[in-house]
Amino acid sequence: MSSIDIVLVLDASGSMAHLINDTVGGVNHFLEQQRAEPGDAYVTLATFDTSFNQRYQAVPIRQVEPLTRETYFSGHGGGTALLDAVGKEITHYESLPIKADKTMFVIDTDGEENSSVEWTFERITALIQKHEQEGWAFVFLGANNSAWQGERLGMQSVGAYVASPAGMRAKYDRLADNVGVTRRGVRSAAAETRDLKWDTGEG
Repeated sequence: MSSIDIVLVLDASGSMAHLINDTVGGVNHFLEQQRAEPGDAYVTLATFDTSFNQRYQAVPIRQVEPLTRETYFSGHGGGTALLDAVGKEITHYESLPIKADKTMFVIDTDGEENSSVEWTFERITALIQKHEQEGWAFVFLGANNSAWQGERLGMQSVGAYVASPAGMRAKYDRLADNVGVTRRGVRSAAAETRDLKWDTGEG
């Protein structure tokens, strides 16, 4: 069974304030489901608004503490510097001396880029294309008509969801199922994820 690095990059901008509890519950549900899967998994969590906060990096999934309101949203609530968050997290991950057999980035936002200052769509697209050729998977989950940004970044796994309690549950259920399929598959993470359905509803 292949090992996997699961990298979660979660929007914690002001528009997510009414979904804090749903995000916390969804992430914890996702982690519980992944703990039940065979094989080793390592989890990285980054949260962002106009700032970027890497909460932890490459922690064995059985050692990951449950997410709380504070560890998700503390220090956030501003704008959406999506590109800066994705660029920073990819470069942080690139610097790890040891990586799992499979790599899967999950970028989740309920809104559109509005405040990045370091990274552009073009630079992120080039970085993603480079690593997809190496087998890394990049999944973009967007609500409120924001999923188009994943397509603009050249990601082959893009899903829309509804920014509501029910929509959040559906999103995390789909994510858990699809990550499980990716972990059990014999192909690269990129090859496995591009064949999966990611939409759970209109954004």
